[in-house]
Amino acid sequence: MMAAANLRWKAIHSVYSRIPLPVLRWAISQARKNPAKIEAYLKSTDTAVAQLISKRFALAAFHRAAEQVPAYRRFLESHGVLPSDIRTLQDFEEKVPQCRRSNYIREFPIRELCVGGRLPGAG
Repeated sequence: MMAAANLRWKAIHSVYSRIPLPVLRWAISQARKNPAKIEAYLKSTDTAVAQLISKRFALAAFHRAAEQVPAYRRFLESHGVLPSDIRTLQDFEEKVPQCRRSNYIREFPIRELCVGGRLPGAG
């Protein structure tokens, strides 16, 4: 029984780890249009699948922030973290320091904490 579950997990991981994130985003956006579909998906989806998808989105968010948020990019540089070295959630958990009010929010101007270094709606 354990061997079958392990094979199933490997198959699921193989499939879901290869689906491009834009395709996953599109599928989720389509599901949001129909709450009944979301409920059915959540009831039928294996927890491991949902966790795998969540981890992929979390890593993508990290890389987007490292690229587009000036303060975060400088924060990572000051701690010797290269975004290209962060390939897995384990890498993230082990190598990326936590952002705190004292070491991040208070250290940078508000504009630099925003995507593109600009306040939303401001020039």
